[in-house]
Amino acid sequence: MTQIINRFTGNVITEGNMSFRELMLHYVETERKNGRPAYLRGTDLSGAYLNGVKIKICTVFTGIYKYIAMPVIGEDGTEYIRLGCRFRPVADWADDFWNNPSEFPNNGDMGSKLRWLAYQTCLQWLELNREA
Repeated sequence: MTQIINRFTGNVITEGNMSFRELMLHYVETERKNGRPAYLRGTDLSGAYLNGVKIKICTVFTGIYKYIAMPVIGEDGTEYIRLGCRFRPVADWADDFWNNPSEFPNNGDMGSKLRWLAYQTCLQWLELNREA
């Protein structure tokens, strides 16, 4: 049984028979679909693995656009961003941000502007937390 536990209170936020990554994403998406913010304040993800990357520090942004935005600094200092289901190093995002033109066209509509905002928010968070 995998659990996400509040590091301040020790209370179980959510639990399930799945990987940590699957549980966290399931929780965030379930809360979003139910019109609630995913309350992960106080959740310590350091030391957890996401797509084979050991997390040093990260955060999860919801409500910026239709998917989660998650900047991650790995234990080795490599910076990553997860937008929706895409988890890539920052350098890969910089080389090919508009990687899926059928779902994320760069056409100036509200969806593309919000995706860009989520990406920029992640970059700013990474800049602020580089020395963490």
